Amino acid sequence: MSNNDKIILDTVLTKEKEKRAKSYSDSRFYELFVSEKVLVNYDLSYDDLKYGLTGKGGDGGSDGVFPFLNGKLIYEDTDLNEIGNNNHIELYIIQSKISTGFAELVIDKFNVMISDLLDLAKDLNIMKSDYNSQILNNMSCFRDAYKELSGGFPRLSIYFYYATKGDASRIDMKVKRKEGMLIEKCRKLYSRAEVSFVYLGATEMLELASKKPTSKGSLEMIEPPLWCTYPPESKSLGCIGLVKLNKFYSFVCDSNGNKKSSLFESNVRDYQGKREVNREIASTLSNETIEDFWWLNNGITIIAEKIDRAGNTVTIEDPQIVNGLQTSYELIDNHGQNAYINDKRAIMVRIILTNNTESRDKIIKATNSQTSIPSASLRATESIHRKIEMFLFANDVYYDRRKNYYKNQGYDSEKIIGITQLAQAIMAILLKRPDDSRARPSSLLKTGDVYSEIFSDSYEPRMYLNCALLMMKVNKYFDNDMLVDFRDEERRNLKFHVMMYTSIFLNQSVNITANNVADYDIGEVDSKLVKECFAKVANVFRSFKEDKGTAADKTAKSREFVDALVRSYK
Repeated sequence: MSNNDKIILDTVLTKEKEKRAKSYSDSRFYELFVSEKVLVNYDLSYDDLKYGLTGKGGDGGSDGVFPFLNGKLIYEDTDLNEIGNNNHIELYIIQSKISTGFAELVIDKFNVMISDLLDLAKDLNIMKSDYNSQILNNMSCFRDAYKELSGGFPRLSIYFYYATKGDASRIDMKVKRKEGMLIEKCRKLYSRAEVSFVYLGATEMLELASKKPTSKGSLEMIEPPLWCTYPPESKSLGCIGLVKLNKFYSFVCDSNGNKKSSLFESNVRDYQGKREVNREIASTLSNETIEDFWWLNNGITIIAEKIDRAGNTVTIEDPQIVNGLQTSYELIDNHGQNAYINDKRAIMVRIILTNNTESRDKIIKATNSQTSIPSASLRATESIHRKIEMFLFANDVYYDRRKNYYKNQGYDSEKIIGITQLAQAIMAILLKRPDDSRARPSSLLKTGDVYSEIFSDSYEPRMYLNCALLMMKVNKYFDNDMLVDFRDEERRNLKFHVMMYTSIFLNQSVNITANNVADYDIGEVDSKLVKECFAKVANVFRSFKEDKGTAADKTAKSREFVDALVRSYK
């Protein structure tokens, strides 16, 4: 390691922290930074990253635990019944230290944690005195997914990352020996797992820091593509052509055969499992006939912000597959790359260039409306979200309607809010349903009825802004590591309930309308007020939990508890 590497890394961290997370301590920002860089290809939002961070008391020696299923972070409400076969489960366990060496103690803690939390024979409920609720939740998500899908023999990968500012080329043999013991222990628990351990020093962290999510891709077509600009005044460019299956496979997968999840972010329809249409696609791929594959398949639609062409090769900047996810997944999951090397069949691909946001949204909606999709999934492209984005932006709040748009441009993480997070805030602050906000973090907008209650043109734009600002203030308070007056289970479960109670306090009434919320003076909300509201909520929570004998998670998701909390306001 060059002596300069640590100096440069410290400079990068200082500037990044000042730009993106001023209120974070150096160690806490390093945890976020390391996890973000290690998981760069998963294109996680700030909320995803914070969900996976576990570094506080009772963390088992880990600062991040991130379970993934087929490239997507597993939340507690992830619907495993919708998942097909040929699944890939991944578990990342990350430790980040701002020290300059690699210690045996870290590996020792990993070993203990693995024995406790990855052994399926052990009940996580009895571990609450030893581990914080976030790590237990994330490990539970991993275990539940593995058990539920084990009948299909999913591919399992477990990755350990240990990051410091030291020299990863000089690891003590005692540390390496304990690393070997850790890997062996994991393989005893999960005999078919791929297990790896990676040391990251200052040099490696600088290399990761320079790595960006894949934003370009190249497609080699069989013949020069057909290009079209019509009508001429549109200034839009499009092309269409045939791509061999092995070339398309390389476009949608990385060198390890993992799906490039970022390619599919704009496809509002997720993988639909082994339904009839997908079984037919799989059958067509498996059984070569006299008909070429593109004769029997609708093909792929890609939108892009820039296209370069050189002969038969098209290079695409910021590619998004907006139609053809089902075909892509079947092609990836049912056949490895080697299966297509000698396959002469092709798939039809059309690429549309447009820099106009409204046009992009119309294309996404139109290309995904040919089969039944829940309306809430499509409504994210409607004008109301562009209007919210513009209004919030004018008030120094960044509405991440297009996932990670502001994150990738380096905006302050504490001022970015996504569609799901804004929906959770409105559900708690306006509709007084924090139980739903807590219980359904990733599935809140799946039904049209719920969507229409949350996003309505009848609401003043300032209502959305005030919900976002109030959520940010409560989040900032809950992120404070000095909350010694409150139990870990309360910090984890009561954030949305505190938002609701603070909203009631600002309104001076439990009867809240959208106009009331629009009129709130969010400047009144300081850490003292949030602490007072938190204390009131926690007192009702403790009494209710004791009276009913229910677990903390179940209490927080209970409508009965919310009703008791509303009644407690005086």
